[in-house]
Amino acid sequence: MRFTLMLWLYLMATGAAFTQELTGFAFDAFTNSLDNQEVEGHVIGGLSGITYDEQTGRFLAITDNSETKNNRTRKANIYSFLMIRDTDNNLKIEDLQVVSLKGDLANINPESIRILGDEYIIADEAISTTRLLKTSKDGKLIAELHQMSGIRYNSGFEGTCISEDQKHIYFSMERPAEEQIASRGTEEGNLGVLNLYRYNFETEEVDGQYLYPLHLPPATASLNEDQRKNFMRDNGVTEIVFYNDSTLLTLERAFLGPGQKKLHVRIYKTTLSNDYNIFEGNFNLLKPELLFDLYDEDLPCGVDNIEGMTFGPGKKQLFLIADDNFDHYGAQTTQIISLNVK
Repeated sequence: MRFTLMLWLYLMATGAAFTQELTGFAFDAFTNSLDNQEVEGHVIGGLSGITYDEQTGRFLAITDNSETKNNRTRKANIYSFLMIRDTDNNLKIEDLQVVSLKGDLANINPESIRILGDEYIIADEAISTTRLLKTSKDGKLIAELHQMSGIRYNSGFEGTCISEDQKHIYFSMERPAEEQIASRGTEEGNLGVLNLYRYNFETEEVDGQYLYPLHLPPATASLNEDQRKNFMRDNGVTEIVFYNDSTLLTLERAFLGPGQKKLHVRIYKTTLSNDYNIFEGNFNLLKPELLFDLYDEDLPCGVDNIEGMTFGPGKKQLFLIADDNFDHYGAQTTQIISLNVK
């Protein structure tokens, strides 16, 4: 009886964050300390993905390899670090290390990174081809899991997350394909629908596809006409992550154009089930619910080009990371923001 009671208490303590309903977020803390920091000859920039390694207690951030004039490294790297709190509850980065991607991997354009046992899963977004890759933790290619060609420029695999049972990885396109804008672009007032896929590690095949309605960013009176066009054209899903088995979080980010220090970033939650799986004959659009709008929040750090997100230990905080585009569009900031789960 005593063992059963202790086991129940343990499961309640460790599983509460995973089973309770997710109702929203509140600002917690931030750090800009990675911005333009140099480590082992690399100037940090272009951080497009972040994940937390439960085995080591370290965070991993991956840099894209975008063809910009200010991309001084010109190589794709993974940065590993500890994130702690100081006495004022500010985030601090410690023990920053570099894991260089080896061989041809150094030339890919990574947008997301996740951990699967002793391996990494990385999304690669090239100009017309996008891929899902499996690598070793020392940066060597193990396998190409999935590839798609003929994509819109800068609109390939952008978000990834692994299911709670570790049997599937879900990955999302950043923006709708042209035909999806034309066919369902005005349905329910959205910008079109983009594809979200499920890959089965056992069968090594895609066995799920879902239609996600990309939201129309609200037009604000402070924007001029060019900014409004950029705002609407650039909105996309930059990352996805599971809260529990059926609740998926999506990160939408719209870039207002050069000189804008506060980007429109929103976090939605949506329920995944076979009722929305095209492979099961269902073509219903997913029904995202807005949880947190960073644009409307008065954050002390501002909101830059947020592209990655991950839960930290115990899923008590959600961590967001910004890609500074290597300052190609003017001065931007590599920032990490943590949000408390409500």
